[in-house]
Amino acid sequence: MNSKALFRIQRCQIHTKYAIVGGGTAGMNTAAQLLSSGVATPSEITVFDPSKMHYYQPGFTMVAGGVLGDDWKVRSQVGRLLRRPMQQLFNPDIHLISDAVNEYEPDQNKLHTASGSSFTYDTLVVCTGIELRYDLIEGASEALDDPHSSVGSMYNLEYAMKM
Repeated sequence: MNSKALFRIQRCQIHTKYAIVGGGTAGMNTAAQLLSSGVATPSEITVFDPSKMHYYQPGFTMVAGGVLGDDWKVRSQVGRLLRRPMQQLFNPDIHLISDAVNEYEPDQNKLHTASGSSFTYDTLVVCTGIELRYDLIEGASEALDDPHSSVGSMYNLEYAMKM
């Protein structure tokens, strides 16, 4: 008998009733609506988002407008007002997958994550938000990254604090 053992690693496929891709404000509200309406139980919901932190981007407009105070005051309150771990914002019984979805097979009600896992679902909600691409605007990245420049953006906390 050969002393070498051969192993075949096969990733399991997991089924969820509700797959929500995106754990931002829209994903959180979708999960909350499913729960509060009684349509779903927490264990029937799976949320996919690669980020471990949630940033409340609508609050960035208050930073840029000075509503939350000066730079020091904003920095001291970021963890309370604008940034929190994703785990704290979802019902603890909701399945939170810290991974990006990189492929959809809608005809098979299936999605694949960047780490290679596959999930099937009954209902899919995609709410991934926007991707900020300052690099596509000539000179924008340089101006935003320059601490002496007056150029800012309400869509990024550091850039909003420049305004």
